[in-house]
Amino acid sequence: MISTLLNDLEDQIKILNLGGNFRYDFTWKEYINFGLAANISRQNTAYNFNPQQNQRFINQSYSTDLGLNFLQKYSFNTKYNLLRYNSQTSDFDESIPLLNISLSRFVLKNNMGEVKLSCDNLLNQNIGVAQRADVNFIEQTVTNNLGRFYMLSFTYKMNNNANPLGNIRRTGSPTMMRITN
Repeated sequence: MISTLLNDLEDQIKILNLGGNFRYDFTWKEYINFGLAANISRQNTAYNFNPQQNQRFINQSYSTDLGLNFLQKYSFNTKYNLLRYNSQTSDFDESIPLLNISLSRFVLKNNMGEVKLSCDNLLNQNIGVAQRADVNFIEQTVTNNLGRFYMLSFTYKMNNNANPLGNIRRTGSPTMMRITN
């Protein structure tokens, strides 16, 4: 409970946030990875002094992802997100579907290199949404975002088993390195 002073009158404000998330992952050998996830949060803001200004909204995020490895050198990945924003007090209701896909080819000895062609935001949903309520306001923001884009990338995997600089070992935090002889 929060107390504020408005025109020399004290107002008691209750803000209640409630939410949770769920994640399920399934892997079959090294060939298939599948996941489902949901994240839901609800916020209630109640004003003692002016109950007509009470705010209630729900933010939801649902996603599924699938990874397929085939022909020993290829990988196909896709991720679908559905973002939902709903305000029960202002009739604000927005849904944003997002789809990302990629196809990879592993190259070099021990598959140390990866060439990937990806498309992010395949459905070309170029908006972003955020909403929140605080002590004396509600904020709902809709912004323009980057639309559909394609990317070709190359990644070289470096790890302890195949480190070309075999005398460098990681210690402590991930940003620290120590050279040993």
